[in-house]
Amino acid sequence: MRDLANILWACARLLTQNEQMQEAIAHEVILRDCRGQDLSNLAWASATLRFKNTQMLEAIAQGAQKAPLQPQAFASIAWAFAKLRYEATHFMEEMAGALKDSRVNFNS
Repeated sequence: MRDLANILWACARLLTQNEQMQEAIAHEVILRDCRGQDLSNLAWASATLRFKNTQMLEAIAQGAQKAPLQPQAFASIAWAFAKLRYEATHFMEEMAGALKDSRVNFNS
């Protein structure tokens, strides 16, 4: 999955749109588990490209609840969801819970 996340990230850095490729990557994201950093990269790239595949965003939100995330990954995913105007209440609740439980050190 890291390779697909990196491909979408690179397209976003270059501001290169390819809807067919983006949809193919989204399809794979929906079917697979991803690492926290990959979820973050996919979310950031999607927002940068303004690519809003709600099934993929839901998979990212669900994956973020299972995968250990660094503070930057939480922030990147939250930013991406805001930029795409994707309401992921359960992701935000998970982030709030992580703050309360000190599972994530946001001071690092």
